[in-house]
Amino acid sequence: MPPSYRPHDGANKNQPHVLNMKKTTSYILFTALLFISCTGHPDINPEYKLDTSKPISSRIVIFVSPTSDEIKKMKAETKDLEGFYAAADDYMFYKAEATNFLKSKKTPYKLTQEKKIKFIVRKKVIEMDYSKSERDWFVLIYNGKDKPTKTYAIDIDEHEALLKQLTEPTSIPTPLPH
Repeated sequence: MPPSYRPHDGANKNQPHVLNMKKTTSYILFTALLFISCTGHPDINPEYKLDTSKPISSRIVIFVSPTSDEIKKMKAETKDLEGFYAAADDYMFYKAEATNFLKSKKTPYKLTQEKKIKFIVRKKVIEMDYSKSERDWFVLIYNGKDKPTKTYAIDIDEHEALLKQLTEPTSIPTPLPH
């Protein structure tokens, strides 16, 4: 019997059929993970889904990601599908790191796929259009009064002063009378 068809006895892990099975299994798991991570947020947990039906007025961090249709278009236009999946996987990792960082700071955040978002800026409603953004995955930090600051999940901790504004009380407590 040729060596590649012999049953595995556990003694030699360098047998070709074992390596091929491991490679195939790894490929299937990797592909499934990326498929799940690259399908957008069709079922965003309602607790974390941003309500874009009205202007945003509260201090918040918003993770913006592409829709399923936008992802399909990106895949069709790319010449390096493996690179696309690697970038999407990197985004998912850094988004998880960023959300854990925000949770540790008790900073509110939401998720959306909407690219046109209305904010209250200096007591006026303005619509910010991110549909022509250079990147498809990004983060907005909104302090409740100024235009949102656009950044990326990997850089979230570089905005500590701005993030601190999101968790500080909105007014200074009135001193108690003596």
